[in-house]
Parts: sequence; structure tokens; C-alpha cells
Amino acid sequence: MCEARINPMILDARQEKLLVLAMDPGASPGEAINAAAAFFRSLKPKYSSGHELLVAIKTAAARARTHTGTADYGLVTLPYGPFKGYQLKSVPIDYLLWVLNEPDYFTEPLREAIKRFLRD
Repeated sequence: MCEARINPMILDARQEKLLVLAMDPGASPGEAINAAAAFFRSLKPKYSSGHELLVAIKTAAARARTHTGTADYGLVTLPYGPFKGYQLKSVPIDYLLWVLNEPDYFTEPLREAIKRFLRD
């Protein structure tokens, strides 16, 4: 399959939750295995093979590395929690500061976006 036809990988909210659960060191082994299996099943309709999935991941990574310009981190949305779906610019500052101090609950890229939003 031609790489140009493959869209970069974008996870929906359910896929993000499944991935976080599958990688959670506190999850029971069965729970982690079930989450991982559900995560990969959710990818099958969009990606017909592992090779196609890898190309999509690499395409997304390449686009992220080559992105130029100033990002508006206030437009980043929280994937879960009491402010799920809210843009950072709409979330109380005290909650964002709490997120920065809770590395086990939120991903490092999200925490980095919050840091940059608060810095700007």
C-alpha cells in the first residue's frame, strides 16, 4: 500500500483510555490484557495490517516533528476527568496545576501542553 494514502494515526477518547489502562502498572494482568486486546481490535477497521498501522504512526510522528509555527495550547482538550472535552483555556488554573503534579493520571504530552499553555 502506498504511504501517501495512509492518514496519520489519531486516537479517539476510547482508544486513549484503553491504551492508558493497558499500560497501567496498577491494573490487574487480566484487565491490562483485555484493554490491550480491545485497543488493537478498535484499530482493525481503520488499518488492514500491522504495516499500515506502523506507517500511520510514523506519519503522525513525522508531522509532529516538522510542525512549524506557534501552537495554541489553549485549544488542547482534556481526554478524561471532571473537565473531559474542555479546552485548556476553559479549565480552572488550579486544576491544571494539580494535573502537573499527578504524573500517574495524565500523559506526558498532555502535561507538556499544559506547561506551555500556562507559560504563554
